[in-house]
Amino acid sequence: MSNPVITRLEEQRAAQVEFIDQTLSRVDAEERDLVQAEQDNLSAARERIAQIDSQLEPLREFEKLRGAHRSTGASYSSTGTGGQTGGGQSLAINTREHEYRTAGEFLADGYRAAQKGDEAARDRLQSTGVVLEGGQLVRASAPHTTTAEVPGLLPVTIQGQVMSDLDAARPFISSVGAKDLGGIPGTTFKRPVVTEHVNVGKQSAEKAEVEDGQFKVGAVDFTKDTYGGWMNVSRQAIDWTSPAVWDALMTDFMEVYAVETENAAADAFVTAVTQTQELTSDAGDDPTLTELLGGLYGAASLAYAGSGRLPDTIWASLDWWVKLGVLVDHLKATTAGNGGGDSSLTSFTGNLLQTNRVIVPSFPAGTLIVGVKSRTEVYEDRFGFLTAVQPKVFGVELAYGGYMASGTIKPAAFAKLVNAS
Repeated sequence: MSNPVITRLEEQRAAQVEFIDQTLSRVDAEERDLVQAEQDNLSAARERIAQIDSQLEPLREFEKLRGAHRSTGASYSSTGTGGQTGGGQSLAINTREHEYRTAGEFLADGYRAAQKGDEAARDRLQSTGVVLEGGQLVRASAPHTTTAEVPGLLPVTIQGQVMSDLDAARPFISSVGAKDLGGIPGTTFKRPVVTEHVNVGKQSAEKAEVEDGQFKVGAVDFTKDTYGGWMNVSRQAIDWTSPAVWDALMTDFMEVYAVETENAAADAFVTAVTQTQELTSDAGDDPTLTELLGGLYGAASLAYAGSGRLPDTIWASLDWWVKLGVLVDHLKATTAGNGGGDSSLTSFTGNLLQTNRVIVPSFPAGTLIVGVKSRTEVYEDRFGFLTAVQPKVFGVELAYGGYMASGTIKPAAFAKLVNAS
């Protein structure tokens, strides 16, 4: 018999390996770097595999010893005579059915049972699988055994890894890159921004005074926020579940944290961008390619004017992914060019007009922003998992969290495309 503990642990280990493979395959397919949430997920999976391996090693050694013991015990067999008991010998039981030596003997019993009502003859016939029906000897039908007769032997299995519908990729935070918040003291901090530059001009004449000016530096305030959650889980839930609920809980905490922080940073960014570029009045909800190109270049010029930097990123909501994808793919199918960009049904990554395009599903519908990604920032410090054992109830409290601060340093470096009113 296999060791059920070893089987359960091996299934958990295989699930962790499969989780790592799936994560890496998704990242490779999307041709991007691992985001922080995925790095944390992989670290937790590797730690869990190491824990499982440390448990499996002594259990497998024990199974080898038990197998050797069974092999030794199997070489011994009792030499006692069947039909007797005592002295460790087995009791032989005669289960042989009645056997007819001749056909005449069988027919004679049939006559006695049918015509004379001989119960002994009837019993001998039944022991050979023959019964009387309407005075005739017929072969008894064997009973059918189906799953309805053996419900106690039917196992209930749980197959595969726990399925989750959360997307923890954090496309917006990944597009700007999360900076390290650890080591920054206080509940708030400031990011310096030049608000007034010096003056430089042509000297009017030799020895004439050149331009003078004031150099001023302001600041943008960043506020730290704490994100996290906790729950209490019993030891029984941890020890008896397969796949293990502990692994599923840790993964769920990390993914939910990733979703919540992504939404918070993305919402703050959309709110901070107030500069707008209107599409032409007849664009409606479905702009033509000409209208869209005009709007994008108009927004790009606003972003440059406000920051002195050419825009390098286009951020779009899910509905714009559909509109842009249709335009790009239609151009690819009808022209010999590259379609003005790259889009795919299987990925949110791509580009538009040779500019990196980022789809942020949490953006409000109709959001399309052009700008300079370095002018908005996200800082983060995950302190990860905290646990506390509750011995008197055989429970474990599990918490997960981190700190995050986000802000847009130069709102004028971005412009939204909006429909003309």
